[in-house]
Amino acid sequence: MEKNNVQKEKVVVILGVFIILIILFLTVIHPIFIVADTLDCGVSDEYVSMLQDNEYYDICLDNFNGELPSQDPKDYRRLTLDMELLYTSLLAMESMQIYIKDIDCENKKNVVMLHDGKFCDGSGEETRLERNDIVSVFALVYVGDLNTEKEIKNRLEDIAKHTTFEVMYNMQWFGNRTYTWKKRGTIKNYMISDETNGGKRRFDE
Repeated sequence: MEKNNVQKEKVVVILGVFIILIILFLTVIHPIFIVADTLDCGVSDEYVSMLQDNEYYDICLDNFNGELPSQDPKDYRRLTLDMELLYTSLLAMESMQIYIKDIDCENKKNVVMLHDGKFCDGSGEETRLERNDIVSVFALVYVGDLNTEKEIKNRLEDIAKHTTFEVMYNMQWFGNRTYTWKKRGTIKNYMISDETNGGKRRFDE
């Protein structure tokens, strides 16, 4: 009987340690998780004017000798991964910024602009145990050399699957921290956001 009690105590201790480690992992070590299954392809009349505005955007025209490859906004698409961020800590996340750290594929040469994003909790206050959208992070891609919507889709998906994002956030008691994220597996959904017509439509091959 006494031997069984000792074994039970050991199981309880092991289970308790395991639970503490999980809480420690989710609260302090790794409190950020990102999911993304939809690639949003933006169409707009404003892309050329955005490319001409160096104050708010990170313009990348080295592969085009510093010049816009086209003056037609239809020759560009905004690539946005619809990302959700899950913050699992009771310690407050006081600020957060996400940006594109690297693109590791041949199609990187067609990326003409990058824009940072942020976590949108809707309140502007400190965040605890929150799941919500990451907004504003995107890349503008030149597609004027392509002929079909399927070719555009393939280019954007190739870029999205080879893009590394870096999250910079400030965590209560621990200060500034970073987390690197890259999309794993396939992108399930492809959506075209046509801002010229004010609607969204699914890609139809």
